[in-house]
Amino acid sequence: MAGTLNYTPAPKARRMAFIATLVTGLLCILSLMSVNGQTLVYPFVMVPTFAIYLWPQGANPIISLVGIVLMGFWLDHISFGPTGLWALTWLVLFIIYRPDTRAKPQGYWGQFAGAVLTLFAICLFHTLLGATVLGRPMDIFSAGLSVGTACFVFPIFYVIREYFARSYGNRHDYYYEAPSK
Repeated sequence: MAGTLNYTPAPKARRMAFIATLVTGLLCILSLMSVNGQTLVYPFVMVPTFAIYLWPQGANPIISLVGIVLMGFWLDHISFGPTGLWALTWLVLFIIYRPDTRAKPQGYWGQFAGAVLTLFAICLFHTLLGATVLGRPMDIFSAGLSVGTACFVFPIFYVIREYFARSYGNRHDYYYEAPSK
């Protein structure tokens, strides 16, 4: 295919988009849970964002966009949040970051730093959107706890993702780099 460096065959690209959408749905269910500490509650609200942030390279972009929007609306529905908040957030993240067309691998620390920056940007986006559109500001402390919890969970999610990428993927999937010969 002209103009692309890593061409993914259509059936595999569709499969990768469907699997990523399914993982996003599972993380949406996880996002409804929280861990109760001694004095604080640590929510998993921001965790599904990792599925969007670490979307597989070469996934079908149309199926990816449809899956992201549907999962965003579904999370809004099951969490009793404002309709379209997560769908809009993830759509903007996906369009700006375009994880399906990344050109080079970043490694763990690059991914972690990017995920933390993305979480803070989403927190800022939700704060501004809540203050302007919804007319009520977001609770910054609980948003910070959610970002902190997501940062704590990121290594676990990343290791699981890399395991499956190395077990079932190929060299161009999920940033997996084959060892040098």
